[in-house]
Amino acid sequence: MTHVNKTKILTIDDEPIILEVLTSYLKDAGHDVVCANDGKEGLELFNKEYFDLVLTDLYMPEIGGLDVLKSITEQSPDIPIIIVSGAGNLQDSINALRLGAWDYITKPVEYNFFLHQVSKAIEQSQLRRENKQYRYNLEEQIKQRTQDLNKRSKELQETNLQLEAEIKEKEISQYKLKKAANLWQTTFDSMTEFISIHDPQNIILQINKPLADFLNQKPDQIIGKKCCDIYQCSFQKKDCPHQQALNFGKDHTTEHENSNFGIPLLITTSPIINDGHLIGSVHITKDISQQKKLAEERQKTLNLESIAGLAGGLSHDFNNLLTAMTGYIDIARLEADPNSNIFDMLSNAKMVSQLASDLTTQLVSFSEGGAPIFKPIFLSDIIKNSLSMMFCECKDIQLKTDLAEDLWLIDGDTTQLKILIKNVLYNASESMPDGGTLSITSKNVIPEDTEHHDLSGNQILLQISDEGRGISKSNLQKIFDPYFTTKEKDSIKGKGLGLSICYSIAKKHQGRIFVTSEENRGTIFSLYLPALI
Repeated sequence: MTHVNKTKILTIDDEPIILEVLTSYLKDAGHDVVCANDGKEGLELFNKEYFDLVLTDLYMPEIGGLDVLKSITEQSPDIPIIIVSGAGNLQDSINALRLGAWDYITKPVEYNFFLHQVSKAIEQSQLRRENKQYRYNLEEQIKQRTQDLNKRSKELQETNLQLEAEIKEKEISQYKLKKAANLWQTTFDSMTEFISIHDPQNIILQINKPLADFLNQKPDQIIGKKCCDIYQCSFQKKDCPHQQALNFGKDHTTEHENSNFGIPLLITTSPIINDGHLIGSVHITKDISQQKKLAEERQKTLNLESIAGLAGGLSHDFNNLLTAMTGYIDIARLEADPNSNIFDMLSNAKMVSQLASDLTTQLVSFSEGGAPIFKPIFLSDIIKNSLSMMFCECKDIQLKTDLAEDLWLIDGDTTQLKILIKNVLYNASESMPDGGTLSITSKNVIPEDTEHHDLSGNQILLQISDEGRGISKSNLQKIFDPYFTTKEKDSIKGKGLGLSICYSIAKKHQGRIFVTSEENRGTIFSLYLPALI
């Protein structure tokens, strides 16, 4: 067995046998375990020692699990706490999660699932601490760079003054000044950040080469103009970073999404002080698109994992209820007159229950429990099967296909990939209520042939494009979020899980989905799946 890095876990339960079982599981996985027989003892131990994770029962004498949860969360909100309870009712889990529990596990505990949830909680806690440390380090680096630049600027000014006072001969003085200026400009241009120096009226006095290249202008086209005229930003005067630095006489850092550039920027302004007088400010601007993207992907993954766990449990119980309900409907239809209104209503109920059954199947695929059953398959077979169903159900849609006959094999789950393709096809068809053309293409691609440089190895590309109403720029970033939908309230066509399920299935297959869209011009879904070649 492969053990995780050793961590220290506090386990609280008033049942000795439960403590023994959980301790055995955790020690077998390589963790250090400290046990407490009730909530009071557990809080006393927590106040004396440091723990990476706390596991607590819900119902215990004197101090219950919710009180333990509340006390620890108030003291150490970054320490993950998992409730392990035999009660297992929905209200208990809601109360625990509202108070800050990281997870809720019902007894009896299954070994692999229990260790998986423990590992996931520890990993999420570590990610949260690392993210906090990263933000702190980034702020310190920016502050240090600003201080270094101020120091360098002051040193250069002092050097120039000394040269003017000490060197009388004109040629020698000019040579020294030119050399110092070249050194300053070289240093200035070697910074990767976008840097500019402004006077008190926010007139740009100097910019470095990276900023000029970013603005796609020559320095002399920018120097002498006001900052707001170049950036065309929407800051009110009181919120302007330059004004903030001058008003308070200290560094000011802010994030800004400039619509003219379409990227998020981190702007740090520092006052330039000479002989006790404010003579301007220095602006250091950094493109933080990649950091934002990584943070959004990390949060999206955490959101999907959280909802997936709940979806798996609900779908299992709901499917059992649907089985019984569908059986009773079938029996009632046998007893009803085929020409009666009751028979028609029962038939409608049968149809709706089938839709509910389809939804539970997708929820299982979405949940962590719906792990793919991988085997070598040809994606072209799944595409053709999905298109045949699409053609039968959507008469107003014109299908246009360009499917490669020599598609490479992939390692995938046929059922889950059918769900993925079906959801994208129906999403595209619903965007064209008045009909239109739905184009489907597939081909083999190698890394050099794709614009997405983060893809590695040979890929199968499936593209589905429609002529529908398109997706707005603001909604495009949210289409894979669980429960996000643009459909009308109470619509039975969808509840915002279809594309979340597609995202989850693609990720489980080590694939990627990219979406491009323009309002009233249509949408293109591009699915990349790793090839077995």
